[in-house]
Amino acid sequence: MLSPRCAADSRFRRFTGDWNHLPEPRQFDQLRKLLSEIPHGRLGTVGILGNHDYGFKWKMLDVADEVSAIARDAGVALLRNETVAIAGLRFFGFDDLWSHGFAPAKVLDENDSRDANLALCHNPRRRSI
Repeated sequence: MLSPRCAADSRFRRFTGDWNHLPEPRQFDQLRKLLSEIPHGRLGTVGILGNHDYGFKWKMLDVADEVSAIARDAGVALLRNETVAIAGLRFFGFDDLWSHGFAPAKVLDENDSRDANLALCHNPRRRSI
């Protein structure tokens, strides 16, 4: 159940990972059900993966791929070292630091400081990237 505050109107919705915790089939079913109920932004909904979305010891890329597919099927622009521009705002999405797929340089090369940019990063200690 999502809180009423989460259901308030907004232009964008941003999700910063940990969609999943265990690499079990029922977890994927639960994620599908949850994501069928998330509020979307009027202009767009974006997200990234967190460390738990990579399964055991953050090394199970098949788990990350399945979580990504479920989120995308639910209408989330799921960014894995990618960018997307929506309504004049560019979102930068990084893979999680512990996933061994973290590649900020690849994404930041697309940065134009004249544009409005917003970076999504699961690990809060990496705000200085």
